[in-house]
Amino acid sequence: MLEEALRKTAEYARLKAALQNGRSPAALFGLPPAARAEVAAALAADLQRPAIVVTAGEAEATRFAADAAFFGARSAVCPVRDFTLHPTLGQSHEFEYRRIAVLGNIVGKRCNLLAVPLEAALQRTMPRAEFEANTLTLKEGDSLRQKDLIARLTAAGYHRRDRVEGPGQFSVRGGIVDLYAPDMDRPARVEFWGDVVDTMSGFDLLSQRREVQLRKIYISPAREVLFSDPAEAAALLRRGADALRGQKKARLEAVLQDDLALLDAGTLPEAMDKYLALRYPQSATVLDYFDEPLYFFEEPSAVAEAARAWAFRSGEEI
Repeated sequence: MLEEALRKTAEYARLKAALQNGRSPAALFGLPPAARAEVAAALAADLQRPAIVVTAGEAEATRFAADAAFFGARSAVCPVRDFTLHPTLGQSHEFEYRRIAVLGNIVGKRCNLLAVPLEAALQRTMPRAEFEANTLTLKEGDSLRQKDLIARLTAAGYHRRDRVEGPGQFSVRGGIVDLYAPDMDRPARVEFWGDVVDTMSGFDLLSQRREVQLRKIYISPAREVLFSDPAEAAALLRRGADALRGQKKARLEAVLQDDLALLDAGTLPEAMDKYLALRYPQSATVLDYFDEPLYFFEEPSAVAEAARAWAFRSGEEI
């Protein structure tokens, strides 16, 4: 009802016509927060184009996405991720998993409005083509060798364990592969009969008992920066060092020593984020995952201030 009332206004008709004819940017004034979400959701639906709403912070993005969902948008929030640039023995991947789930929803056309804080919009991630190449949809009856599934999971950043205990892990027992993708509600158990996917089911993480049968599962990458093979990662780092000269080369070689020792031993260090530009020379962000999106900047002055603050913090950290 509210959307139909909006569409009948002369102001909305002019705005829609302007965007259809390429007459933008346009500034909207006097709209309360919920009305802004209503306008964005209506334009995304009417113009059949995804909407990207850039906000100053995550609280604003969360509120905008909730309001847009009320007006029928398939909305999502892309969170800010903390990149690990310093040596560490362990780190939380919670926000990385949330970002991966959002990327999967975009690729799968399950999201037509993304609310993204300015910092999250500027953070680099794997290119869309790389993300799609490391995704897999499994259905009962699919022809697939178990060893090929294991290879795909390893290449997509999953860690093999004796028993699955959290997202980003998989285990193998006989003809059974347990796996837990970052965007799954519960882990999945895939049972093979020869080279055929026989049955699939969700299971309880604590009891390890099967709970519900699954007809299809979507397996996304487990990391935003994929270094699945230690030997290839070591070769990439050495090529990066060889390309430098003088003091930069000496400093980089000193920094690489500990990581190269682990890689040569067949272990991926926890903090591989700092090599993102070596792994993906072509810069990519979540904004690159959409085709011909509509861009909305909520409170542009606040977004500009957030950009300045982010640039300062990033520069200090680097």
